[in-house]
Amino acid sequence: MCGIAGTVFNKDFLKGEEVAINDLKESLNSIRNNSNNSEILLEQAWKYKSNINFLRFCKDNNEKYDLKILCSSIKELADQKRIEIANIDKSSSLEPYKRAVKECEQIMDTHWFLSEEIYRWVSTIEEISNSKIESLDDSKIVFYKDVCKVIHAIDNRLELRGRDSLGLSILINSDNFQHNISDYPIDDHTKETYNFFNNSRHQTHTFTFKTCSSIGALGDNAKEIKDLINKNKFFNKLIQLGNIESATIMAHTRWASVGSVNIQNAHPTSLINNSADNCNQTLALLNGDIYNYKEIINDAKKGNEKLINASECTNDSLAIPAYLLNKGNLDLKMAAAMAADFSGSFAISIQQTSNSENITLVKKGIQGLYLGFSYDGMMFASDVYGLVESCRYFMPVESDTAMNISSRECSAVDNIQFEIMSYKSGDSKSFSKKDLQITNITTRDIDKRGYEHFLEKEIYETSDIVERTINGYLQPHKALDLDNLISAISMDNAQVPAFIISSLQRKEIKKVIITGMGTCYTAAVAISMYM
Repeated sequence: MCGIAGTVFNKDFLKGEEVAINDLKESLNSIRNNSNNSEILLEQAWKYKSNINFLRFCKDNNEKYDLKILCSSIKELADQKRIEIANIDKSSSLEPYKRAVKECEQIMDTHWFLSEEIYRWVSTIEEISNSKIESLDDSKIVFYKDVCKVIHAIDNRLELRGRDSLGLSILINSDNFQHNISDYPIDDHTKETYNFFNNSRHQTHTFTFKTCSSIGALGDNAKEIKDLINKNKFFNKLIQLGNIESATIMAHTRWASVGSVNIQNAHPTSLINNSADNCNQTLALLNGDIYNYKEIINDAKKGNEKLINASECTNDSLAIPAYLLNKGNLDLKMAAAMAADFSGSFAISIQQTSNSENITLVKKGIQGLYLGFSYDGMMFASDVYGLVESCRYFMPVESDTAMNISSRECSAVDNIQFEIMSYKSGDSKSFSKKDLQITNITTRDIDKRGYEHFLEKEIYETSDIVERTINGYLQPHKALDLDNLISAISMDNAQVPAFIISSLQRKEIKKVIITGMGTCYTAAVAISMYM
């Protein structure tokens, strides 16, 4: 099981929704005065992550100071709400308790967005650009922000699906960049590649950064990729001095199922067609399995054997660029024909220098593929976990579909600029915000939060879990009736159906089986001993 993620960039980037610190303060005060709900504050926090606000935060020290003070106030309110939750009388209804818990969670999510996520973007941008963020102009900051969003989608999130290798592919369209790559030697050509193409509209540069290791910890691969970008002087010179028009960015984390764990098998898989009439490079990511990959590759070797063998790739993703060799410029009809010729279950992401302003996505079967939308852009990922740092809105992609994500017409939640084609019927379908779902998780739920390992995080969060369990099922001390201790337990039919309670009271249930796995098994044993 692998994970993929990606996005697109344009120098005329979408600004998103403007939110001032005073807007957040007013919403916070409204919650204190019980005249507003926390949903509005949380929505403003999502919007604050838009480019227009992030750029203001990066360049304005007063903004940073004001946000820091605001975060302290938000944290105080969250702590106050937790105390209030512990004292809610649930004897007549659990609804007030549920509303209070939801409100507290939304306040804590708001605090997390503004006190952690914004600063992590700054930290990663400075790390990979080797520059202070104040020294970069706006379009460069947004470009690096898009790169770091894709890296973060993998780091400690999608790599939970598999982490024996990580690859990042960045295709950049620029105008008249004159520096020579030979002046910026690459240390390890197996981990980094660079190729250049002159297209009719612009210059196209492709960069890949790869790392692999069968043994390691979550986050190790992302650190290696960020270090490779940081040390690649030519890449950062192009970003900071070249006139970048647009870019496409995609990444892959691998759990090897076909082929050894090595750099050659790390995605993206790439082949370059050097024919005089169609010189282009195809880079591909695969999540899933192509069952007939050997047949596809062997067929493509007719006339291209030396080129394909030189790749040294032995996994099934090689079938994608091999299939597309000598077939001209990639379009959705060609992508549909490829999917029809491949047997298996997969989600595929493709960059091609002859179609350099698009990422082509293809899905067949049950492999996960989701589109995420924020107020200033969109992403794709193999799981919602890869989207939730920047995208509140998302939609799952159905099987037997293909689409182009364009950097020329950037999409956002209120302005979706592309269609999804069913490659069986040939019909294309447009969609809008009303077709999207709202995620019920944030990175606060899935982040290690500064702990070295997730197990360490879970150990230190035990007290919070116990507190939530007690608050959810037991009455506060002030509401206890000492002559009727059974009333101390607060449950509704959604938690334990009434017929089970009545059956227990009539002693009709003779046996209870408690199941659990991992730490839940330990809890199951403890409960059985208590019973």
